Parts: sequence; structure tokens; C-alpha cells
Amino acid sequence: MTATQVMVGLGEVQALQGDAVFTCLGLGSGVAVAISDLQAGVSGVIHVMLPQPVGEVRPDRPGKFAPTGVQVLVERLEAMGAEPSRLKAAMVGGAQVIQGSEAHISLQIGARNAQAIRKALAERNIPLVGEDVGGHAGRNLSFDTTNGKVAVRMSGTPEVSLCTLR
Repeated sequence: MTATQVMVGLGEVQALQGDAVFTCLGLGSGVAVAISDLQAGVSGVIHVMLPQPVGEVRPDRPGKFAPTGVQVLVERLEAMGAEPSRLKAAMVGGAQVIQGSEAHISLQIGARNAQAIRKALAERNIPLVGEDVGGHAGRNLSFDTTNGKVAVRMSGTPEVSLCTLR
């Protein structure tokens, strides 16, 4: 049986039961978060763009913000049979890709995204078992639920294994 290929776009929350390979491309200051209960066979990924909601959160884009993205993904996984105590997470991204702009540097969106994700996971007692965040290079995330492997690829480099969500 072939795993379902799932592309996760900006601000999206994708969750499913069964074998899948989630891919999140072009992570700059944004952060991809993979959360899984592999024992229940449910997994998902969000592509967070900002650390906190600004104004009203659009119902069609809850993954745009760290707290709402984590909340919605966890709720979807639990609705599919995930046991909260078995959830594990990994995150990738959060880079400072634009350099030289004092305004952008002072905002530190990538670092703030990563911190907001850590906080949202800690509030739900979800262990963060792997992370590749910060720096100045964009990244791609790949999460293969058939073996739990989370991998990262930076521009111009080969893919490397980050962790296993088991």
C-alpha cells in the first residue's frame, strides 16, 4: 500500500489517519509542526506563519497562528482517536531569512514563532522530540508516518533525519 502524499501550505492544518508522507516546503520564518500518535495511526502537520493572532482568526486558516494551529491540529487528531498522552511533536523552520532590515530583525518573527509553538505544546504536555529552527536558511520538512521519520532539507543540501515520532 502506498502512503498518501500530503502537501501542507501556508496557514494550513492537515491531519489524517493511516500512512502518509506530509511535506511542507519553503519554510522561512514560518514553522512546520508535525504531531502524531503513531500507535493510533493518526498524524498531522501545520504550517504556522505568525506567533499570535492579529484580529479575528479566519475559520478557514486556523493554522496561520501558533496557538490556534496547535489547538486545531490536536483537536482533529483526538477526534480521529489519538490519545493525548501519546502525542509527540517536531518542528522545523523559524529562520531569520531577511537580513539587513532593522525593522524585520527587531520583529524576530521566526524566533517568536518557534517560542509560541513551544508554549502551545507545553500547555498540552506534548513533548517536542525534535527541532531544527533558527539560523538564516529556509528549510523543507518531510514527515513519513509509515516509520515516524521527520526529515529536514535546507536549500542546496541533502535531506537529513531530524527525529522519529515514536
